[in-house]
Amino acid sequence: MAQRILVIEDNPPNLELMLYLLEAFGLEAEGSMTGLDGIAKAQSKLFGLFLCDIHLPDLDGVEVARRLREPNRALRNSVLVRCLSNMSPPKSRTAEKLYWWWTIGKKAGT
Repeated sequence: MAQRILVIEDNPPNLELMLYLLEAFGLEAEGSMTGLDGIAKAQSKLFGLFLCDIHLPDLDGVEVARRLREPNRALRNSVLVRCLSNMSPPKSRTAEKLYWWWTIGKKAGT
């Protein structure tokens, strides 16, 4: 059985394209257009991978990741991939810390 992927993206064409491409590769994918909706879905279903936009209308992607990463939350044993609209390195210190927390901390088992 394929692992389920949750895509959190507020731009409808981007979300549709990401879901289409993931499903074209035989992956099970679901979408959310807000951070709060994504968190709610993550609490009700098991996802192995999260693709999360940084710029969301209600919560930014950093806050979504923080909430999902809290103890006993859905993301503790999953992978988060951050998606930036301009595809450049993180410009804020918070985004940079999140990046290192997920890439280094996850490998270290934290």
